[in-house]
Amino acid sequence: MIRVALSVCLFATACAPRLQSQDVYLDWTFDARPTAGVVHVLPVVSTAQLAPVDLTNALGRSLPHAWERTRKSRTRDLSRVPDAVAWALPGAVNAELGLEWDGDFQASAMPLGGKDRLLGALGRRDVLDPALAELARASGGDATLFTWVTSLEADVLSSQNLPGEVVDTIVGPVFVDVTQEPFVVQARIGMALVTRDGEVVVRYEDEYSSLLTEDRSATWVGRDLARRLAEEVALVWATDPRLKEAEGLAFAE
Repeated sequence: MIRVALSVCLFATACAPRLQSQDVYLDWTFDARPTAGVVHVLPVVSTAQLAPVDLTNALGRSLPHAWERTRKSRTRDLSRVPDAVAWALPGAVNAELGLEWDGDFQASAMPLGGKDRLLGALGRRDVLDPALAELARASGGDATLFTWVTSLEADVLSSQNLPGEVVDTIVGPVFVDVTQEPFVVQARIGMALVTRDGEVVVRYEDEYSSLLTEDRSATWVGRDLARRLAEEVALVWATDPRLKEAEGLAFAE
């Protein structure tokens, strides 16, 4: 639904100052305002609660020791995915925008009390954007990039299917190999780009899936999820030079 809405509204960004309902909370908002300069990248904020590790197989029996160790290891990998997404997102956005955007992402610390401020604001239209604006002003960059994860779940294929089976999943067919212990990861991820004066230029949130295995680490999954998010965000990231002129921004050549 969000992707359809973006395709309909894309060309309206240049003529409308903001696309956002005043009556209901939407998972996106964007403004045709260009950004440049130093963009501070803040640590991810996550409200996701991981389920306890299931240590049984498809027959309901306890796992052998080696298999149990592998599943616990994969579960630890899953817990690292939110951080991996946040680290990968700036590069993914740069890859999508290319030379059309001349900003510079720089890692930055979360302002004092910022994590708790965002945790209390996520999912609440009346307080989320004001919280983002407040933290962007405190961050000190020309703009600030926020990332959050509100849900993180994994379908443990070997707990429902026998080893050797090929299972159709949301990410495609997956071979159930206990040495790889594949987890089909589903995450709800959001981001926001906010200017130094507190304007929320882009805020976007959607659900994404990937495959976590022994060979596809949390870092790999983070890059995969970040790439999918960046592909959609790039559609509404203001880069048209005419918008820069309209804003009267001064850019170093």
